[in-house]
Amino acid sequence: MADIHPFVVFLHEQRLERGLSQRALFHRGGPRQRALSQMENGIWTPTLGTVEKYCAGLGDLRLVIIDGDNNIRAIGRTEVVARFSW
Repeated sequence: MADIHPFVVFLHEQRLERGLSQRALFHRGGPRQRALSQMENGIWTPTLGTVEKYCAGLGDLRLVIIDGDNNIRAIGRTEVVARFSW
């Protein structure tokens, strides 16, 4: 089994806590079901665009991204505190 990044595990847990299937997340504005499956199974690492779509599909998750140059980007509405290194 592939190593799955803790951030992807976090997003997966957020989806399950909301009772959303991969298909339901897609219909709420998330990435395509195939991309979700591949991401959640560690087959590929999501791009920022995929993460943005995932958060949009969750609807109430606020993601704050700080890049290597300390640029800050916020996505979504409700802040969930978690820290991950990529």
